[in-house]
Amino acid sequence: SHSHSHSHARPRPTKKRAVQQSIYDDQIQDIRILSPTSVSVALTNGTTITVDPRRLHQARDEDLWMSIRRSLRVTASEFSAVLDKSFFTTRQQLLETKLGQRPRFQGNAA
Repeated sequence: SHSHSHSHARPRPTKKRAVQQSIYDDQIQDIRILSPTSVSVALTNGTTITVDPRRLHQARDEDLWMSIRRSLRVTASEFSAVLDKSFFTTRQQLLETKLGQRPRFQGNAA
């Protein structure tokens, strides 16, 4: 019997799923929330599309995703701040952000 050493085993390559290019590449001109499952998006090329926001991919459709979030009066992420119960921001800071008196959170550095 001879023993096998596993030190020569190659590390298994990790597969990174490629993020597809967004089908919403045109510049977004206007967004109207029609219902929780329907958003009307006017594009600068003159076309208007209706999108179910549940079908958007946060990375692939980031521009549209963020534009829709900005068009909402309050997102679920902000609701605790509305109640002044947020760990991250005060109600006053959220109001200042909404009124354009404070820069919006741009995300954490990668």
